[in-house]
Amino acid sequence: MHNTSTNIRTCPISERTRAEEIVLQSYEEYRELCTKPLWKDFVESIHEALFSEQTVIFLAQYGDTIAGVVTLVIGDTPGTLGAPHESTAEMRMLTVLPQYRKQGIGRSLVHRCLDHARQSHMKTLHLYTTSYMKAAIRMYEDMGFYRDPAADFTPFPNGGEALAYRMDVA
Repeated sequence: MHNTSTNIRTCPISERTRAEEIVLQSYEEYRELCTKPLWKDFVESIHEALFSEQTVIFLAQYGDTIAGVVTLVIGDTPGTLGAPHESTAEMRMLTVLPQYRKQGIGRSLVHRCLDHARQSHMKTLHLYTTSYMKAAIRMYEDMGFYRDPAADFTPFPNGGEALAYRMDVA
């Protein structure tokens, strides 16, 4: 797998169902952390985000395989987790299939979101991750995202937090 390059591309409508499958497969390892109703709500929110006209979706094509997905919402759009603001983009659902992790695919998807946010004249890129996603936290911090603890919340009944991060992109 190391000799294959990753191509980041926009997801056409015809591939949104496949993107949804990849997101769900990538998040499956966290399912046991949720109650059944919370997981059901999470799955519904994934579907709504991936099929929303306001969502930009990028795919990481690794050889013949779609190995990763990320969504981006630009500006003051309903459905963002953080406080919507006209100059803020929100990155959601950064996922890479387990067998393709640790190859820079997640970073490539984040860079594409940063580029798109800048091209869209956004000032800030906002995201949430959970306290359980240690590798994601390291990557975001290594890339220059900073914590925004005032926007944190606790969606999990067992105390796992949704941690807010931001990066100035203007």
